[in-house]
Order: sequence, then structure tokens, then C-alpha cells
Amino acid sequence: QLVKRGSPGEADADQIAKDIPRTFSSIVNGELRDRLCKGLFAFTHYSHSKGYTQGLALILAALLVVTGEEEETSFKILLWLSDR
Repeated sequence: QLVKRGSPGEADADQIAKDIPRTFSSIVNGELRDRLCKGLFAFTHYSHSKGYTQGLALILAALLVVTGEEEETSFKILLWLSDR
């Protein structure tokens, strides 16, 4: 399991809730929106020191689309990108 480091802060959760509806609103809906939300929360759980920053939703949404909505692959790429 990839996520084991705690829970996102309230500020992160609020920002994620604000950003998701603004992210590719024409294509991010339903199941893709759920996967995006899940992935962003996973990122904030896994990467406490970085937390959530505006724009991560856009990056993860693009990764989910490119990978055919493969959550684990998208998450791993996001982690790799955040470490660069």
C-alpha cells in the first residue's frame, strides 16, 4: 500500500475541495473526479513535508488521462515529479 503516513491537514483538504471543480471541468467528472480526489489526498498523506499546492490537481488530472486512469501509475509519476 502506498499511503501510510497520516492524514492531510484541514487547509490541504479545503484547497483540494476548491481546486478539483476548477480542474479540466469539462472532462473531470464522475469516476475521474473521484480518482483525482483520492490521488490528491494520497499525495498529501504520503508527502507531509510538501503538502498540497495549487496546481497539483491539474498535473494529476493530466497524468490520469494520459495513463488511462491508472491511479497507481499516476501517483508514482506525481511523486517522482515532486522529488525533482
